Amino acid sequence: MPIRKTRLTSTIAIVAGFALCGVSFGSDEATIILAPKVKNEAAEYWLYVDGYLVDHRARGNEAPLLQVTVAPGEHKIDVLRFLATTPESTNFPFQIGTEKFSLRRGMNVTAKPDISADYGGWSVPLTGDPVGETKEQWIVRISQMQVERINEYKASGVYLALRSARHIQPTELKTVFVNLPAEVGGRRELDSKQIRILVAWLDRRLFYWFPNTCELSDGSALPDRVFIAPCEEILQGSILQRYEKLKAKMLEARAEVSALNEIAAALEGMGQ
Repeated sequence: MPIRKTRLTSTIAIVAGFALCGVSFGSDEATIILAPKVKNEAAEYWLYVDGYLVDHRARGNEAPLLQVTVAPGEHKIDVLRFLATTPESTNFPFQIGTEKFSLRRGMNVTAKPDISADYGGWSVPLTGDPVGETKEQWIVRISQMQVERINEYKASGVYLALRSARHIQPTELKTVFVNLPAEVGGRRELDSKQIRILVAWLDRRLFYWFPNTCELSDGSALPDRVFIAPCEEILQGSILQRYEKLKAKMLEARAEVSALNEIAAALEGMGQ
């Protein structure tokens, strides 16, 4: 049966078609008022009850309180705030605030999941190229890094969750349930925008490091004699061939990640 939600600034009740086991209307209900604490009131964020998306508040919109009617029992309230990032950022793109309740019939509570504090996210540490590295040393290191990164993305919980979501039937609300890892909020509905944000984050996190510009020593005894140029221009012979193979394999891996946007495209195309 559906969750029932009402904006407290309006007299219009909105019934959302989420299947939440055991929900009924009447005296057996419990009520949660959603009043998230957000650092920037203009920020874009999503509100959840037990993994079901109940509201998406776009940047610049007013944020009225929302009343949600649920069955008695254990409930988890989440708010996900989108963190605007630079193209080079590897920080996880959502800040998550959670509050849990054990509700009896007839209870009324106010949920204030808190994302008001500053949040730096978690990221992949950036490592610069060793100074004075020769072409031979460089290609060996890059080859090893590629193996590590490709293995990492294939084992990434977010990547695996999104890949599995390609086979899950979307909801009528143009969302899909995704079994995200617990450390990033767990199973929940995602809309097309959230999916595209996660795909872009995966791409940055796993493939940001691959060099298109090389900074290499000429092999002389002077460690400050370093050349910086596009890799195809500075590399030669067998090392250039190895680099081109690495680049082709990396582009293939990136295409696999980008293909996850097909989920978002399918949601966006519903009803058209």
